[in-house]
Amino acid sequence: PMVPRPSLGCNPWKPRRKPKGSIIRSLLVGWSEADPGAALDRIGLAPPGGNAMEFANDTGGQMLRAAAKANFEGTLEWIGENPGKLGHEALGGLSSEVGKRLKEDPVGTLDRIRDHPASADLMPALYSQLLNEGYAARDAVWDWLQDQEDSPFVQDLAKRLLRSAGWKDPDVALDWLQERPDWFDAKEREQLLNSAFNGGRNLSAIEPLLDKAPGPLAQTLLEQFFQYLEGSETPDDLQSWIDRIDRLPPEKRPNASGSVAAVMAHIDPQEAIAWADGLAEPAEAHQALSRAVSAWANTDSYECSQWIADLPGGARRGHATSALIERIVSSEPDSAWQWAKTIEQADLRAKALASSFTQLRNEDPQGAHAWLEDTGLSSTDLEQLGNLP
Repeated sequence: PMVPRPSLGCNPWKPRRKPKGSIIRSLLVGWSEADPGAALDRIGLAPPGGNAMEFANDTGGQMLRAAAKANFEGTLEWIGENPGKLGHEALGGLSSEVGKRLKEDPVGTLDRIRDHPASADLMPALYSQLLNEGYAARDAVWDWLQDQEDSPFVQDLAKRLLRSAGWKDPDVALDWLQERPDWFDAKEREQLLNSAFNGGRNLSAIEPLLDKAPGPLAQTLLEQFFQYLEGSETPDDLQSWIDRIDRLPPEKRPNASGSVAAVMAHIDPQEAIAWADGLAEPAEAHQALSRAVSAWANTDSYECSQWIADLPGGARRGHATSALIERIVSSEPDSAWQWAKTIEQADLRAKALASSFTQLRNEDPQGAHAWLEDTGLSSTDLEQLGNLP
């Protein structure tokens, strides 16, 4: 059969024309390789464009990358003559060449950036490299900093280097922190910890440092470690973490006990609950029980609810039921509501009823108020629910 002839204006074989801005950008990038200064002077001819998903990929970033590769010193001279003309994203285009020189001649490169008339414009590339290939020069950069007079540039570089080390080599960062405590205030210590923990993905590198860090920092490290413990891989030696709980201030121990119980519950919920029941301090025991039940309900809410149903009344059952409700309320608000009515403790009951009713109301604003006619509610329950926003 014959292939149908396409209609006019819809020719699938006709090549698509590149947007004008893309053509000009390509010409400018190519020109930057031959004559960086002249090309950069005309950077405004093309729209910013580029791929937002790639680092320093706008027009300025692409041009600077090509210009710096062809003539690094000439490109730096142009930046010095045009301070502030390019944005942060575009200035990142210098990153590869700055990293190359940082590894080859760290002292000379840092001297050049420090003395540059627009040194602030060179910092995005330098800071990018401290997190990437240029980090290989970390020791040389640290040694260079020791010989510098105090200045905003030196202060900022030291802080950035510490954060990079915190992310990549926390033990090195701690050594630096003890070597120059005068350089880093409480805010920088907090930044260091955030970098070191990397959202809880760096716990194996942090654990050996708990006995190495200086006093107050060691305490903060320990507290944060417990916060990330549940989301981490199961520690090889959970007993060591149980032993560390007593190193925390009393007010921090309930949360730490809860983290340990949650980790244990992922392996054996009944063992975790038995451990929680054996804790002497009520606050620690309640928190550990709640976190263990919560972890269990997250993996098998039916088995967990069956276990709770067999418990006698009292505080233990109240805390366990509250933990179950917190896990199921978003997916099973009607079941959560029925469980909430079984709680005897006033504060736990009020919180559980409120969260369940709020979820029911969000799902069915018109029908939710029918739940208030439930015969299992007291006058106090109705008053508190009636005052919900």
